Amino acid sequence: MNRAKPIVEDFFRKNNIKFYPSRANFLLFRMGNSSILVNKLKNLGFLTRPREGKGIEGTIRVTIGTVSQMKKFINQFKNA
Repeated sequence: MNRAKPIVEDFFRKNNIKFYPSRANFLLFRMGNSSILVNKLKNLGFLTRPREGKGIEGTIRVTIGTVSQMKKFINQFKNA
């Protein structure tokens, strides 16, 4: 079981970031201006994917990595 996903889910909950729980190795989350956030995260070294489609318009997909990687993601996310 990947222990990194609960860390990210907890961060999203505590910061009122809407996300969609999944059993897969990724999470979809929604922010105000997803394209700007995707570019900021890319500049910080994190590749995320903006998603489009019925019901998921404007969401961002983040693949869950190791605990260490996801802690770095959260720290950088705060600066994005």
